[in-house]
Amino acid sequence: MSGFTGLLASPLNKGMAVTVDFAEVTLRLLAAVLLGGAVGMEREAAGHQAGLRTHISISLGACLFGILSTMGFEKSVDATHVVEVTRIASQVVVGVGFLGAGVIFRDGGTVKNLTTAASMWVISAIGLGAGIGDWQISLLATAALLLSLVVLRVPRAYVRTRSSFLRNVYVGVTSPEAVSAVSDALSGTEGVEVRRVKFQKARGQAQLNVQVRADRKRFDLLLQTLVQRDDVESLSSS
Repeated sequence: MSGFTGLLASPLNKGMAVTVDFAEVTLRLLAAVLLGGAVGMEREAAGHQAGLRTHISISLGACLFGILSTMGFEKSVDATHVVEVTRIASQVVVGVGFLGAGVIFRDGGTVKNLTTAASMWVISAIGLGAGIGDWQISLLATAALLLSLVVLRVPRAYVRTRSSFLRNVYVGVTSPEAVSAVSDALSGTEGVEVRRVKFQKARGQAQLNVQVRADRKRFDLLLQTLVQRDDVESLSSS
């Protein structure tokens, strides 16, 4: 395969044919994999389900769509026609938007995975940038995205320690009869606002799913209090 030739609908090239050899196409696809993998690795390390493979797949697919939209229709056009390269790109934006919406879910009063959905949307644009050969913008966007995801954890953690926030606490109790006593202990903790209490069974164990609002200090104190109770068998939070 010698390369790809496309007729671009641009006021700058006036329908001029642009040829990209196969090595260049390979490099673009590889760049999409690396850039998508960089962001996906961060999401994977943060414990999100839409991680490395998901972000690579989105970036690679968007890159391929970018290549096809600009270089893949040379057999269906002639010198009097041009390909509108923005059509496929606009559909990628819409399609990934729906994909991102699928990873967002509501847990009580908390909406989860918004950041992951946003990173998936941005990585599709990065993949498109790599697909049309815009290396500098793709690299800059990847660096900016990683900066926001990694470096901003520090100020975010600082803000969270200084302000109240919503957290989910999962309390495994020794018996269903202990639910009432544990619930009273949660409600009676100073500085902790109980927003929701749900009783459920997890792996045969009676469990309370509690959503609370508190600052970091009060929340840590709440966990310490629960751990010391004889009627609490397990404890986790998210």
